[in-house]
Amino acid sequence: MDYFGIRGSVLANRLGCSRNNISEIRNGKSFPPINRFWEIVEVCEELAPGFRQELARRIAENRTLDYDDLDDNQLAEQLYQISKVWKRRHRARELAG
Repeated sequence: MDYFGIRGSVLANRLGCSRNNISEIRNGKSFPPINRFWEIVEVCEELAPGFRQELARRIAENRTLDYDDLDDNQLAEQLYQISKVWKRRHRARELAG
């Protein structure tokens, strides 16, 4: 969020939560449920177009994860992302031949 100049107070106001809550998320002290994470991403995209693309790029750069360190929501999100890639590749192979 810092990269795009999104202020915690503005984000908190748009999400209807406290600045402290946003600060804890930004500093890795709190991890929102996956549905709340996507709400945050959508609001960030509204405030700073291109946020979602930059987030995806940064996630792709950092693919070496220790899955044992992930909580259930984080692990579910990783599995979801992997399944999307697999489906896209599978469809491309089907179309190719």
